[in-house]
Amino acid sequence: MSTRAYGSSCSPATAARPTYCGPWRRGRGGTSSRRTCPRNCSARCGAAAAGGLALAPEAAASVLGRAAEPPLSEREVDVVRLLAQGHSNRAIAAALFLAEATVKTHLVRIYRKLGAENRAAAVKEAVRLGLIGLV
Repeated sequence: MSTRAYGSSCSPATAARPTYCGPWRRGRGGTSSRRTCPRNCSARCGAAAAGGLALAPEAAASVLGRAAEPPLSEREVDVVRLLAQGHSNRAIAAALFLAEATVKTHLVRIYRKLGAENRAAAVKEAVRLGLIGLV
């Protein structure tokens, strides 16, 4: 069994030993994948035993329905940042070396991703999410 399958903190000898977690057997909150390192399993078992919830990263992504990722791309954040400064589509295009149509496409995607209907709502949501800061 390769060390890579479990991450760099596990040795193949440790990874090969099966471990069983009492709290999980008793139905307490937690889940882990088969590829979880026993050391990581022990930490999750401790959290479950203390009444907490322990999820493997794969399970957390599954619970959320997607991998945790920023809602906007870097380029879209650049557009929102300039939008917050009051720039027009033409000025944003010039500042980012884009065509004005590309800026409009970015704005449509930004509005959809942030659930905004206009420029002000998009900026407000981006600030709320911590994507940009107002100075």
